[in-house]
Parts: sequence; C-alpha cells; structure tokens
Amino acid sequence: KQVKDSKHKVEFTLKQHTPIIHFQSDQSGATLRATELKPKFDRFLKKYAFGNDFERYKIFLIGYDEKKKQTKKDFDGKEAFNYKILIETIKSDAKEITNKTYFGNMGKKPHEEEYRYAIKIDQSFKIHFLTFNTIIKENIEKLFCSFLAVTNFGSRQNKGFGSYYLDKNDPNYKAPIDALEQIKANFIYATYINKDEKIFEHVEVIYPLIKTGINYPDYKKIDHPRGEKDRNGKIKQVPDPTQGRGLKASYYKSYLFTYMLNQNPSIGNEKKFIKENFFNNKIKPDNMTKKYVRALLGIGDGIEFKDHERKGKIEYSNPQVERFKSPLTFKIVDNYLIIVINDIEKEIFDKSFTFKDKFDNKKSISTPKENEFNLVDFMYAFADYFNNELKIDKEKNRMNMFDEKIASAKIAKFLKASKWNI
Repeated sequence: KQVKDSKHKVEFTLKQHTPIIHFQSDQSGATLRATELKPKFDRFLKKYAFGNDFERYKIFLIGYDEKKKQTKKDFDGKEAFNYKILIETIKSDAKEITNKTYFGNMGKKPHEEEYRYAIKIDQSFKIHFLTFNTIIKENIEKLFCSFLAVTNFGSRQNKGFGSYYLDKNDPNYKAPIDALEQIKANFIYATYINKDEKIFEHVEVIYPLIKTGINYPDYKKIDHPRGEKDRNGKIKQVPDPTQGRGLKASYYKSYLFTYMLNQNPSIGNEKKFIKENFFNNKIKPDNMTKKYVRALLGIGDGIEFKDHERKGKIEYSNPQVERFKSPLTFKIVDNYLIIVINDIEKEIFDKSFTFKDKFDNKKSISTPKENEFNLVDFMYAFADYFNNELKIDKEKNRMNMFDEKIASAKIAKFLKASKWNI
C-alpha cells in the first residue's frame, strides 16, 4: 500500500538481519506482521514513554472516553494506542531452518502442514505509522529505534530469529548500542568482522554455554543391533556408549550451574537432584541445597537423558507456571551480537516444581529465591568467563563442531553496558 506524505505519518526504512520463522512462510510476501509488532510496541511505549502510568497514557488509548471516567479495569487488558501501522509487502521465499536452536521441526516432514520454514528478505522495506496525535507521533519517532534494538519477531525470537532494525540510510538510524543506552537497557555485546548469518551461528553455542552446558561424547558407531537399514538400504550406524568417549569428545559445563555453585552459600542444581532421585543407578546424595536453577532462564516441559548410565525424560510442572520465556534476547544487527538482559518475572522465584519420570515417580524442588540470583550480575560474570576463562584445549584436527563454533565465537570479546537501576 502506498501512503501519501502527511504530517500525521512517520516512516521508517527497515532491514532484516536474521530469518523469521513465520506461520505463513508458504505465502509469498510473508514478513513482519503489524498484528505482532503493534501490541509489542504499545507495551514498550507504555513503559518508556509513560512509565507504565495509566493516568498518563489513558487519553491516547483507542476507546478512551473522558466523560465515562474509565479506569484500567475497563480496558480488561486490551489497551491499544491510537495509531495504525502499514508494512510494505516485499516478495519473499521460504527457506529451510538451519540454525540448531530451533527444534520445532523435529519429527515432522517438509510436506506436513505444521512444518515451519524461515523467511529472509535481503532488500530494505518501508513501515508507516499513521496517527493524528502529536505526542504519540513524537514518541514513535523518538523510541522506535530503541524498540527494535531489544525486540525480535516470530518463533524462537529470544534466540535471535526475526531480527529487524533500521536501515543505516534511515534518518532516524542510531547505532544499536546507542539505541540501547537511550532506554538504559542492560546488555552485553560483541562486535565481529562477519555479519548477520555467520554471527547467528554463534548463538548455537553461546546459549547452551550459558544455560545447559554442552556434552558431545563422540561415541564410536556400530551396526544397528537389529540390523535396521537407512533409506539407501545400508545398515544404520548407531552410537555405542559402551565404547567410551571418542577423540573428538568435549564437555562444557553450564555456566549457570558453575555460577550458582560459587555463591555463598552454594546452590546445587536440578540435574544433580535428578541423578540423586531418579533412574536405577542413583548417585549418593550430598548435603548441598539443590534448586531448579535452569528455570530462571526459561522453562520447557522436561529434560532428557541419553547417556549410557541414564536414559529417559524427566518432566517437570507447576500448575501456576506452564511456560516461562527466557529473559535473555539475542539481537543480531550487522556485525553486532547483543544479548539483551530483561527483567526476570518475580512469579518464577521460589516456586515448587514437581519432577516426574515415566513410572510416575515424583519429587519436588523449588526455584531460587529472588535474593539468590541477579541476572545482570550473572550475565556480566558470564562475559568475563567467556572472554578470559573458557578454553578449547585441543588441536584443530580433534575439534568437533561445537569446539569449532566456540572458537569462532571467541574471536570477539563481550563488552558490558553500564548497569542501570530501572
């Protein structure tokens, strides 16, 4: 759609930096959706333009009537600012999702309806905001760049998918670091020689280094015990844990686990808790307090063990907490890799979760208390660890794919932004 020049219009030129996983990826022209962007930007404006103060922003909401003396409850959580968004449609092609942080296609085939593809548009495109209110218009002009600096779109957005930012030729362009500093965001960042796609691969190893750790055993492969064959008619090769770890094996402990163990007092983690309470070969309990620490960086539906000592899935649940989004957002813009450190929702602290195995054996464990974990301190400590302590003590010919990607990611050092007390 063409939008005529108007004093009521704000126009930006956007560039896409990483693929977006789009639910309409099979349709040409599928791209950033106004229906996703506007609610996010509305929440952003409430916080950074109006300090989340309903009395300050209520007059700018669609449907507000001063005569009715409406309160926040009258909007029932459906507060939308009075402006419209039009996004230029550009021809797009769907591509296979190659980044290893996306698991949504596991067990699905390309012809199935639920199979997802990624979309990446190389050319810049326009986005138009239309509003008759000068205050809203001024805040859009002032804050949209910062909004894009902390926001991704589509599926797996916290892992770096769906990153858009202002084109460098846009008159409102600010360097991403400046845009983040403008809103006093907490973040760490690294600057690489390569751009976009190559940097996107670094997320595949940096995120697990932070949260889950990396364990690549490189087990020797043998013929399938039952003689199962692959699509070419050859007997499948399967890893054999009884052969021991291979020459290219590597193990990187979760930095989150290490960090919590180094607190005073030390706090153990749910993985140790599981080994003490589940599976046949339980380990002997120690006296250390164990907590479900991984929950602080996002909750899934369980953890799966695949080694030769333990095999199976442990599910965990809390009826009050079904899902909890990671408070970390990987933002990629040109040659910047930025990790935005968002606030952890207070509801996740000190919550009891039930862990359960396939035999319905159950044990409960709680998440850390709010005073036991500060995310900004943790991420700044991770930056020091990544820059100075993380080592790959291997010859090049013995590196596996994880070692190689970590070595590539470590070419640049993480820098820390100022600590802000928001």
